[in-house]
Amino acid sequence: MRNILSVLILIFLLKFSVSCRKEIELDLRTAAPVLVVEAEIVEEGFARVKLSETSGFYSSNLFPSIIGAEVSLASSRGETEQLHMNSKREFKSSTITGKSNTTYYLTINYKDKIYNAQSTLYPAVTLDSVVAKSVNPKMAPVFIAYWQDPPGKEIDYYRLRIYVNDSLEVKQNFAGSADIYDGEYISTLFMIAEVNYNNEKIYLPGDSIRFDLLTIDREAGKFFSFLNSNTKTNPPSNITGGALGYFCAYSVSSQYAEAPYWETND
Repeated sequence: MRNILSVLILIFLLKFSVSCRKEIELDLRTAAPVLVVEAEIVEEGFARVKLSETSGFYSSNLFPSIIGAEVSLASSRGETEQLHMNSKREFKSSTITGKSNTTYYLTINYKDKIYNAQSTLYPAVTLDSVVAKSVNPKMAPVFIAYWQDPPGKEIDYYRLRIYVNDSLEVKQNFAGSADIYDGEYISTLFMIAEVNYNNEKIYLPGDSIRFDLLTIDREAGKFFSFLNSNTKTNPPSNITGGALGYFCAYSVSSQYAEAPYWETND
């Protein structure tokens, strides 16, 4: 069984890269601070933009949030909106929501410098089901997600977000190109780390695990798939003007699976 599992994991890794997700870990060897953008808009939801700056190489590796920026959003549907900062120091839209087959345009004015980005929101692809399987009573389970890729290459990239009990997001990056598929029925195996970097439990037997299948465009997909590599260079950004980070419009389909029993090391 262990040999079969190893083969399955190897096949999966060749088709759909998986690694620990980084909270945008970037090369900080720069004399001047650089703007870092984390911007998203989800189908039928509002846009969210978080801005911060890199710190010096010998400083703390924390990215402090910034204020004093002007952020605006427009769409190919003719909408425009000036975004305002909330109590969490995030800029959020209040009138523009995500619509499929729509391109969104983000503009940031910070310290008299203009940064631009765009991202297209593709229709959702239905995540049919997720099955949890115990392959060894002393090991955490594996999860297999099933979905139908639409024919015609209409999706650029897939990304999965995973949550424990609808609250804790698993800090792993699951992202891969859809170019290798064309109308195929996909079954993809995932392994979720049992503990985090601080050796704290991420999930336990009986926990509800939510899988969100995101469809994202090519430029945003390149950013997230780059995080699968161990390269020390900065991820490719879809934001012009010299900023780091990403702007991602996406749709989502969700399914749940219950984590089966295994002998945890308490």
